[in-house]
Amino acid sequence: MASLTNKNDAGVKIAFKYEGCVLDVDVAAVCAKSDMIKAIKAMMDAALTDSSNARIIITDHAHTLLLMLEYIYLGHYDVRDTLELPTGQVYGKDHPAISHIRVHAFGKKYKVSGLAALALEKLRCSESYIAAEDFVDVLRVAYQYSAEETDDVRTDLLAVALARFDDLAASQVILTQLAEFEELRDFAAQLLPHVFKFAAARYSKSEDLKLKRLETQVRGREGKIQRLESQVHGCEAKIKRLQSHVRGCEGKLQRFKSAARDWLGNVEIAKTEFLMLKQQASQYERERDEAREMLRRDVQGCGECGGRLICIKGCP
Repeated sequence: MASLTNKNDAGVKIAFKYEGCVLDVDVAAVCAKSDMIKAIKAMMDAALTDSSNARIIITDHAHTLLLMLEYIYLGHYDVRDTLELPTGQVYGKDHPAISHIRVHAFGKKYKVSGLAALALEKLRCSESYIAAEDFVDVLRVAYQYSAEETDDVRTDLLAVALARFDDLAASQVILTQLAEFEELRDFAAQLLPHVFKFAAARYSKSEDLKLKRLETQVRGREGKIQRLESQVHGCEAKIKRLQSHVRGCEGKLQRFKSAARDWLGNVEIAKTEFLMLKQQASQYERERDEAREMLRRDVQGCGECGGRLICIKGCP
């Protein structure tokens, strides 16, 4: 990258060094934005008798330096901008949240007006969404810097972690990874009381859901019981109607049985009368046969009557 030094700037020059590369910058532009670099330059200018050939070289993270200078010159920065060194190494492939955290820390470290606030704003945007599996990697970057440089970021990341604890799977991923890094113990200590609260709340929510499901089942059972009771009442009414019908049928049956008994009695009487009539008929038949026999004997073929009439003369 070509030198951006303003030839009219007097005193100590300023350069940034990374991976063996030195980048001279516009002293006026940098000092106008960075109170810390401005103070260092003023101190060096005052300490040196001849500062025209002196140069302050600041060494730091390459890609973040690029983003900071981009903000100083342009008033904004884009984490998608990459930095390719002469060695072929490329910077700027980190997670967006990691880049914003570093820029935020640089804004506070070098006291660049407005940079830390802008980085924090970008960190809170949806493009910087931190998945559960990436959370601890992002958090470790925040803890690479001093608490003073990343206190706002750490607070935001704690809020992010707490928001994820509504998701049981995400919270387990975060807690498992936190346990692997000693430098994150302070963060884990802040998170732990909330973990118990979330666990209790999750258990309570789970119990509430179970209770609601049971209440729904109870209401369903009550509805079913009411329907069954209605069916039972219907069956009872039907049984009563059938019982009434049966009692009516029993009365008819009793009357039929009484009539049957009367009819059987009449039949027996008729049989008796029939037998008596039959006996009488038999007796009448015998008497008729006897009368015929007597008549036959009485009717004889005498000479005078020719046997056609009863002899009136007294013939034997």
